[in-house]
Amino acid sequence: MKNREGYEIYASIPLTMPLEEREIFTDICREKNILTITAINEKTRVKKLREKKFQLIIVGNVGKIERIAGPSALTVMVYHGIGLKQTYYHDIVDRINLRAVESEDRYEILQEQGQTNLILTGYSKCDPLIEYDKSQVDILKQLGLDPKKKTVLYAPSFYPSSIEKL
Repeated sequence: MKNREGYEIYASIPLTMPLEEREIFTDICREKNILTITAINEKTRVKKLREKKFQLIIVGNVGKIERIAGPSALTVMVYHGIGLKQTYYHDIVDRINLRAVESEDRYEILQEQGQTNLILTGYSKCDPLIEYDKSQVDILKQLGLDPKKKTVLYAPSFYPSSIEKL
């Protein structure tokens, strides 16, 4: 969407998240020219988000979606890779229009629970964000990595600063 004209993309992170996480989030958004919405307290942040009257809202969990989304907003929940936690089957609100599900097994379980707003997507967070003109080998060499060795990408989605603790 960012590469297409006519869209404004905003991002926001709850003030309940650790300061270090919020700083990383803000730095990445600034680097990618993504506008951020923040405030001096959580109540004001939620109010600012609601006042934007977004047409599309994509969230990683239910959070405060019912207070943020206006009646005409399309809301999509993609999660952030919560694995086998049972909240996956209970973190459900009517305000979510589309719920991305990463496997057929989970899709079937949620359908059996009566959920109808499901779309089988796989892990959307694992989809490529950009397309490269170079080959994988060229990219690995450019990054100083040996193309003959396996490369492990450590990219947690919930606590990005956890790399500091390794």
